[in-house]
Amino acid sequence: MSVLYRGPRVLITHEVIEVPHPQWRRFAVKDLAAVHIVQHGPDVNAPRRRTFGLLALGSIFITVPAIGQSSPMVAVIVMIGSLTYAGACLRNASGMAWSLVAAYRGRTLVLFESSSQREFDQVCRALLRALEQHQDANPNPGLPEAR
Repeated sequence: MSVLYRGPRVLITHEVIEVPHPQWRRFAVKDLAAVHIVQHGPDVNAPRRRTFGLLALGSIFITVPAIGQSSPMVAVIVMIGSLTYAGACLRNASGMAWSLVAAYRGRTLVLFESSSQREFDQVCRALLRALEQHQDANPNPGLPEAR
């Protein structure tokens, strides 16, 4: 079984795509149909999250010097907390997200979602290669595969 993409959230081989959804789920490539991409527009809360993230970064320059003189340990904790919060707010500043949707055994379902365009593009390319390999192995879609 050749691995076409292995990431922390997806494994794609020429036969299956495995994704975590409360637990790992496996979908046979041969049973996928009508695979398409859905792009979700910017989140309406993205500007607010971006503002809060920038405020958290700015607060470091005010609170850490003020607290640091009396308690350096508390200043370090405040700085780490502010940086963590700012990182969470600014992680996906664009608010864009993509979903990979397909029909699988008669049901339409979301195979994969990501807010990282790079990760999503890599997964799409790997799935496209898997679908092409399956199509090359079975050129007559109306006939069952040879076993």
